[in-house]
Amino acid sequence: MRKRASLIRATQQRTARLDRIRESIAAGIAEADRGEAKPLDVEGVVDEIMARRKKEAVESTLIRNSSKTVVERAKRDRAFAAALLAEAMKQLAPGDARSARLILRDVVDATVGFEKLSRLTGTPAKSLHRMLSTDGNPSMDDLAKIMAKLRLGTGSPALDRPIR
Repeated sequence: MRKRASLIRATQQRTARLDRIRESIAAGIAEADRGEAKPLDVEGVVDEIMARRKKEAVESTLIRNSSKTVVERAKRDRAFAAALLAEAMKQLAPGDARSARLILRDVVDATVGFEKLSRLTGTPAKSLHRMLSTDGNPSMDDLAKIMAKLRLGTGSPALDRPIR
């Protein structure tokens, strides 16, 4: 839903920009018709374009998908990956299965990967991707298999203790 909303917002912004350009062109034509045309300020236009590109470059470096950041950290730090796995298990207890699935997806990406997890669990990789998506609906047996294999991949003792 967020992606769709951002795409709609971006489309609306582009449309608004095009409308402003059309209005500017129409105003320029009207001024030329009346003999009031101003000389074209090429340097000003170039400066405006360069400023806009600089701003967009800064914004693109500031905005980053948090999932990528989490996966990169979990790849570097096995303790962090184990903590993520424990957090996914904690999210299941109160019934926040969606969050648990997304956290598990990040742990899979950072540790064993979907292809290897597919071989370890005997479940097709495509099915694993669907199970661990926002709309996934894995069975408890599938979740248990996934968590057991991830525990081995992260070295997490989280499944070795009883849940209290």
